Amino acid sequence: MQNIPINAPTFVTMGTVLGLAMSLCPTDLQAQWTDDPAENTLLAGGPGDQVQPKMVDDGFGGFYLSWFSSSGGYDVYLQHFGADGTPAWNDSGLLVADRNFSSTEDYGLAVTPDGDAVLAYRGSGASTTAMVSRVSSSGTIEWSVEAGRGSVNAPDVAVASDGHIVAGWINQSTTSLQRFDPLGNAIWTSPVSIDDGSNVAQLANMQSGGSAGEVMVSFVSYATFTGAKRLKAQKVTADGTLAWSANKSVFTSGSLQFGNYPSFVPDGLGGGIFSWYNVSPLQCHVQRLDSDGNALYGSSGTTVTASSTGLLRTNPSVAFDPTHQLLAANWIEQVPNTSRFACSAQRFDFEDGTRLWAPDGIAIGPLATHYQIIGSSAVVVEDAFVFAWNPESSFGSGELIAQQLDLSGTPAWKQPVALCSVPSGHARLRGIALGSQAIFAWEDDRSGNDELMGQNLNLDGTLGINCPADINGDGLVDGADLNLLLASWGDCPVDEPCPADINHDGVVDGADLNSLLGAWGPCS
Repeated sequence: MQNIPINAPTFVTMGTVLGLAMSLCPTDLQAQWTDDPAENTLLAGGPGDQVQPKMVDDGFGGFYLSWFSSSGGYDVYLQHFGADGTPAWNDSGLLVADRNFSSTEDYGLAVTPDGDAVLAYRGSGASTTAMVSRVSSSGTIEWSVEAGRGSVNAPDVAVASDGHIVAGWINQSTTSLQRFDPLGNAIWTSPVSIDDGSNVAQLANMQSGGSAGEVMVSFVSYATFTGAKRLKAQKVTADGTLAWSANKSVFTSGSLQFGNYPSFVPDGLGGGIFSWYNVSPLQCHVQRLDSDGNALYGSSGTTVTASSTGLLRTNPSVAFDPTHQLLAANWIEQVPNTSRFACSAQRFDFEDGTRLWAPDGIAIGPLATHYQIIGSSAVVVEDAFVFAWNPESSFGSGELIAQQLDLSGTPAWKQPVALCSVPSGHARLRGIALGSQAIFAWEDDRSGNDELMGQNLNLDGTLGINCPADINGDGLVDGADLNLLLASWGDCPVDEPCPADINHDGVVDGADLNSLLGAWGPCS
């Protein structure tokens, strides 16, 4: 509606306004996010199970979601979404790789500086391969290339600062890497190997390593199958050289649980922030390695609580904002040998890892009787921490709830907000910050098969499109909303809802009219 000024005068004649109300018609476009936790938004469905979602901000206001579909051998799929949850491609998503596997392993998803998606995954055929695919934001597979073959497990991918793409995979007892230019041409003559002497060195995660096209690679190191499993890291330069003369330890005491390969996040300065839980005792830790691999939070990181006894603590999730260097984590707690579970959170000083909230964190989901709590996620949205988790009343029957804490650790809402109130099974909860909202995706079996459902959460605790000018809540700012505003013109009633008071100053007037006209069209 280009003929409607965004900055209209605050004084208009009633005849002009009524003319606008009668002449402007809504469009059919509707936003995808629901405002009902009993519905949620279907992100990926279809025959078979849709599993192992990964989600990443595209850098241009939308996000990518990838997953495996069991209907054809755990094929690799990808979908591109707008901030309002609307899919950019066909409803079933883009088939990236047609495979014939009967089970799944981990894989990687990343985004390029110009907003394309990059995936690394196992390819099936005469020989198992490590495959890398680049997909444009419009849904075109730009290229799919082989990075390696033979012994290939759990491929991952990172995009370096120079736009080159590095794929990695577990190659028996070592980690293998290959680098590609933006057109898919292999840069290194042969894959680069990371080992740890006589220890096994199996890839855990990869991220950009800062300047000069470096990548940071983390891996699980152990000497024997039953021995302690430690997390270590190495940085690889653009020419395939190992940047550090020795692998760097993320922690030096304790052990990961068997089968645990924790991920990490870049610290924005060429280093990384790690979180994991140790066994004996079950306790969560946070560590930061700087760009030279120095451990900044002590030799074994900072524990999330001052006490390591009394409760079992597992499944940490990190929320980090590199712009403002805000760092927090949430985790699951359990009273030993009981069905008493909780979800707690802690904030840390970025420089030295000092705990900034209560010594034992803040219970955002207080101890209560549950069958279990599986899955948690943490994101930073505009200087606020948003945490989500999944308490189950019985096996496969739970809900998803969330709480927001400010920088001092004060909850924003009196009670946690329900993201999903359908009593179904939820798994692999993922979350990202996108603008002024948090977006979550998860596996959901409410229909019988696993589908991928999603929900946004606004900073005011509401779900769906946060569009105050949409007075009637139909997803559009149009003549119907304008008529409601005119009918409410003047002072708002005392102690009654006044949705037409868009700026909440107690009166419906020209300022609210300006806001409505400026937001005209589909909510976004």
